[in-house]
Amino acid sequence: MARKPSFAIIGAGNGGLTMAGDLVLHGFEVSGLHDRLPEAIAPIQKRGGIELVGEVLSGFAPITNATTDIARAVRGADVIAVVVPAFAHESVAAAVAPHLEAGQIILLTPGYPGGTLLFRRTLEAHGLRATVDLAETNLILYATRMVGPAQVGVQRIKKTFWISALPATRTGHVLDVLKPAIPQLQPLANILEVGFNCTNPLAHVPTVLLNLGTVERIDANQHFDPHDWVTPGILRVKDAMDAERGAVVRAMGLRYMSHAEVLDRMYGDTPVKIVPMQGPVLEGSRSVPPRYLSEDVPMGLVPWASMGRKLGVETPTVDMMIRLASLVKGADYWKEGRTLERVGLADKSPAEILAIVNG
Repeated sequence: MARKPSFAIIGAGNGGLTMAGDLVLHGFEVSGLHDRLPEAIAPIQKRGGIELVGEVLSGFAPITNATTDIARAVRGADVIAVVVPAFAHESVAAAVAPHLEAGQIILLTPGYPGGTLLFRRTLEAHGLRATVDLAETNLILYATRMVGPAQVGVQRIKKTFWISALPATRTGHVLDVLKPAIPQLQPLANILEVGFNCTNPLAHVPTVLLNLGTVERIDANQHFDPHDWVTPGILRVKDAMDAERGAVVRAMGLRYMSHAEVLDRMYGDTPVKIVPMQGPVLEGSRSVPPRYLSEDVPMGLVPWASMGRKLGVETPTVDMMIRLASLVKGADYWKEGRTLERVGLADKSPAEILAIVNG
């Protein structure tokens, strides 16, 4: 693509606002910004854009089309970046399916394991007719938080993160379009290698569950870094979970990157720059948002365990975290989660699964 791509952003939370603002500040067109919640869109409409504050990234990014109308948001965009919690992928796919145009790229950032597989199944079930590309990243580009209405404070920007298209034969084309805007992107073999190297569940789940008393008592409007709560005991739990994830990834014949390697390659020794709160934010943008369990357990840990069961790889620590989180939240995260049955791979052999994602 000779010209700069235009972007539609789905999701007006931490990542979506930061991505939209960053793109505009770097000269890219954000032709639409969508969220299903009027209360998420209203501050952007009122201010006429997004303010980025802090040492890492600052400036005001005008946004002329912030809307709850998804058709209006995606119309004419070259790239549709879906920056929502993974548990919302199906609802977004169902809503956007009738409005997609030939040649558009849908980027789930992040995808979590099986994200593009589930998104494609949902698009097809809701009448998709256009030929579009689907791709996913393992994480979002930023460590960031909303710090007030239509305001985001970027703490760090990744030096690299990873992407694949579905099927992998389309990754080259997707990168050609995205690289001018997001040069940090690097390809992995396929969407499973990308999704199973999403390390958010390791960063969030044991830290929250093993600091639950603190989590349930803190001031919701306080802004801090919960990663500071990691103790030697919690680190041992993380390491056990990571070893189980590694065994599953290797059993698939894919590249495993440890949590430590992912962090080092993404950030190196770049320090975290906490930005003070400027005003009230929605629940999903607090320092310890509910999705640290409601997303990372069913959309992250459950796929690890589900694939492990298929491949005969035991995941006792991961299973324990799923059970504990379900008990704490009064939920059945296994039932809600992204199992192989849910993404359409339960009846496939490992070779057939790889053929599907590799194309």
